[in-house]
Amino acid sequence: MTNRHNKTSYSAVDLISIVVNRLNLIVILVFLCTLTFVVQGLLFQKPLYQSSAKMIKSINSFNYLSHERNLQSNSTISLPLINVPDLSNSELLPAIIKSDVFINRLLHKKFDSNQSNERTSLFLLMSDKGIKENSRKQRVAKSNLKKLITLNNNESVMSLNIKANDPNLAKDLANKIINELNEINFLFRKNTFTARKNIIAKKIETVEKKLKISEKNLETFLLTNKRIDSAGLKMKKNSMEQDIELNKSIFFELARYHDMLNLEANSRSKGAISILDYPQTPISPINDNIMKLSIKGALFGLILSFFLIFLRIFYIEKNDTLIYKNRNS
Repeated sequence: MTNRHNKTSYSAVDLISIVVNRLNLIVILVFLCTLTFVVQGLLFQKPLYQSSAKMIKSINSFNYLSHERNLQSNSTISLPLINVPDLSNSELLPAIIKSDVFINRLLHKKFDSNQSNERTSLFLLMSDKGIKENSRKQRVAKSNLKKLITLNNNESVMSLNIKANDPNLAKDLANKIINELNEINFLFRKNTFTARKNIIAKKIETVEKKLKISEKNLETFLLTNKRIDSAGLKMKKNSMEQDIELNKSIFFELARYHDMLNLEANSRSKGAISILDYPQTPISPINDNIMKLSIKGALFGLILSFFLIFLRIFYIEKNDTLIYKNRNS
C-alpha cells in the first residue's frame, strides 16, 4: 500500500489481506442472505408450476415453390412472380406465439381455476384486480401472459414451457396453446395455398382462352383450305395443331396443380404440429428449490459483503484525507 495521504493504491496482496481480515463479516452476510432467500421462497413466495411439451417441427411434404419451378422448366408456362408469405412455417412459431393476435385469442378462453368454482376467462386470471381502467388492464394481462409462455426453438424439436400459480392451469394452458397453434397454423396455411390457388386459377383462365382461340383458328383454316396439298399449308396446319396440343398440355398441368393446392388448403392433418411429449400436471413448484434459492442467496450475500467492505475502505480513506488536509492548513 502506498502513502495514504498521497494517491492510495492497493496491490493484490493488500486486497486479499483486507478480505481475509473481514472473513467473519462475509460469512455472516452470506449465511443471513441465504437464510432470507430460502425462507422468503418457501413461506412468502407464491408457488410457480411449469408444464412442458415437446413438439416436432412439421415437415411440409408439399412444396408449392418446387412444383411451380418444375411447371415452368418442363413447359412454356410463365407463372407470375408473386411472393405469398407462408405464415404456417414452423420457424415463425416462436414469434407468432408471443404476438398480440395469438395472445388475444388465448385471453378469451376459459379455464378451471382454484380461485373460483366456475370456469374463468384467462383475461381475468392474468389481469390485476386493482386496476380499473380496461385498456390498462388489457395491457397488463397481455404482459403477464407473455411472461408465462416460453417456446425454445431447437434444430428439430421445439420445447413449450408454461408457468402458472395453479398446476392444473399450467397443463390446461399448455394444451390450449397447442390446439390454438394448430388452428392458427391451419388458417395461415389455408390462406397461403388459397392465394397460390387464385394465381393458378387466373393462369388457367388465360391458357383456356388461348386454347379456344387456337382451336378456332384451326377450324377456320380447315374450312378455308379444303385441300391441303402444298408443303406450306401442311407446315402451317402442323404448327397450329402443335400449338393446340401445347396449350392443352399446359391447361391440364395447371388444372392438376390447382386441384393439389385445393386439397392442401383444406387439409387439417397436413402441416399440423406433431407432439412428442404431451403436457403433464406438474407435481411440485419450480420456485421452491432449496438448492437454487441457497445459491442465489449466497451469491447475493457475497456481492453485498464485498460491496460493504470496499465502501468502508473508501469511507475511511476519504476521512483520513480530510483530517490530513485540515492538519496541514
